[in-house]
Amino acid sequence: MNTTNLKPFDLQAALAGAPVVTRNGTKVTAVHHVKTLTRKYDTVLFTVEDTDGQESDWCNEDGSYYFDRSCADMDLFMAPTKKTGWIAVSGTPARDPSGYVALCSHVYATKENAEKHCGKKCVVQVEWEE
Repeated sequence: MNTTNLKPFDLQAALAGAPVVTRNGTKVTAVHHVKTLTRKYDTVLFTVEDTDGQESDWCNEDGSYYFDRSCADMDLFMAPTKKTGWIAVSGTPARDPSGYVALCSHVYATKENAEKHCGKKCVVQVEWEE
């Protein structure tokens, strides 16, 4: 997993089941919000996959592991989501005779839509993370 695409932690989305990871990319398997009168901070209980099974710990509502908000491997983030689409590639010869400039202007949800709008030139599937 590419941890450079991590989105800020969203407690409501996490509680609704959106995928969550730690700063180092470890999958979070459960998130619970525990509001008590005795805990002013660290009200989010989370569980991560561990080599020994499951491990639980606490963090703040914004996903920060440390009270002072300094960076930690256990800070929580929303996991990037994989996207798939189809593009129609067209091109033109480059100034350098050994090259070719490929052009693409739109990503389509299906191969059929890409072919419908662009013809059957060169339609290819692409994947990315957001």
